[in-house]
Amino acid sequence: MISRSVAISLALLWLVLASSVELYVVGAPKGDVPSLYNMGPGGVSELVSYVSLFKRVKLVVDVGELKQYDPRTSVLLLAGLEKVLGDAEISELLRWVSEGGKLVVADEYLVPLRLLQALNVSLGQVSHSIDLGYCDIGGRGFEVLFNVYREVVGGRALCWAGGVPVAAEVPLGRGTVLVFGDSSIAINEVLRSRYRSAQLSFLLEVLDRETLVVYEGGRLRQKLGGPVGHVVTVVGYLARFFAYLGMPGSPYDFVRLLIVSIAITATVAPRPRFGAPRRRGSETPVGEVPTNKRFSEAVAVWVRWVENLRRGA
Repeated sequence: MISRSVAISLALLWLVLASSVELYVVGAPKGDVPSLYNMGPGGVSELVSYVSLFKRVKLVVDVGELKQYDPRTSVLLLAGLEKVLGDAEISELLRWVSEGGKLVVADEYLVPLRLLQALNVSLGQVSHSIDLGYCDIGGRGFEVLFNVYREVVGGRALCWAGGVPVAAEVPLGRGTVLVFGDSSIAINEVLRSRYRSAQLSFLLEVLDRETLVVYEGGRLRQKLGGPVGHVVTVVGYLARFFAYLGMPGSPYDFVRLLIVSIAITATVAPRPRFGAPRRRGSETPVGEVPTNKRFSEAVAVWVRWVENLRRGA
């Protein structure tokens, strides 16, 4: 008979899983775009998962939501925009940055052109190649992989690839804007490659605020069709989801930790023995290690596992 604690833990796990795939039921990101909900090669789910181990990660779908976040301690990531920002949205973005915010724009397409024009920055010719570039961020040098990128003209050059500047910094009031001519610097495909460690070090330096805010506004969604389509699609995403849990740096690391916690709970939960003799004044059967001791030992193992995960990711 399953214990109450394990049953509750399993129920909580199901709720977390349901919330993780809820977006796919409503409508998954259309195409392999740099969305935090895209676990494919072009998504940024692994970056968000990794960063969430060290700082707060928040999501906004409307520029007006930025009012909730202190610009002095937050950095906003706009990667692979799919919708042209309006004048009001651009004004709100620039106001937020001028009050001390940090904005990171990463895009090889021309969708953010109006925003960049307001910053006196333009995008040059596109290069359809994969090159190892060099970036100078915060006084530190990084080798960064660029995959299909554009020249960035204007501001203070930060990165170079293929002989041209591909990133620039533009100060604005008390804040700053970093413009990268490539959204693939943060995608899953790169973070699953041998460049993972160097790329993550670079990205942590770029996103060096207490709170990372990811803009998901204007994403195109694909709707699921019919009851059968819902079931098949959700099962397919669940299968992919569990497959990713076994990969280093997989998305939703918190779920992986939750699974470990459930395993610990199931391991240390006392198994009642019908008629088993007990020590006088104790609820623990004779010959069985006390639950609190087993739990402490299991937690110590779990903590060491988490620390190894952080150091190895």
